[in-house]
Amino acid sequence: MAFMELQKLWWERIFERDRDEFSFGDTLDVKTGLILVILIFLAGQSTEFFRSSITFFERCLQYLSIVSLIIGGAYAVLELWPRSFLKEAEPQEYDNRLALLTAYYADEPDADFALTMAFEERVEAAHKRISRNSANNKRKSKLLNQSFYFVIFSLAANLTTVVMRLFQ
Repeated sequence: MAFMELQKLWWERIFERDRDEFSFGDTLDVKTGLILVILIFLAGQSTEFFRSSITFFERCLQYLSIVSLIIGGAYAVLELWPRSFLKEAEPQEYDNRLALLTAYYADEPDADFALTMAFEERVEAAHKRISRNSANNKRKSKLLNQSFYFVIFSLAANLTTVVMRLFQ
């Protein structure tokens, strides 16, 4: 009895992780969208700096900021690039598969054998989805981090320019 309860808890955790991995990609996309908004703001700010008279050092800072924004924007676009995530099958597909397994194992002495086989196939499919979706999310997360670092560098350059202009 304890083994079956433990196995049920384990399976629930597998399916929960499957759902988490699937939705995590959307979370990363939302964060990347926020980075793009900040990136656009900083690009506009840099444009305004170039329209005014700025010192040579401030101009160099702004060139670095623009280059950083371009690289950060490229990483953000790559993060948002569509990828194919695996998701759980439609319920009717499981119903059809269970019907096929029930017919195939109709002569088995254990009446629940077909149901057990169908459930094990579902668990195996969840493992495959978790593996693939996790790999996609790791790539997306790395790209998001790279974009973030370049935007932070640009923010630092712009803030430095603002502080320098305040004390001129």
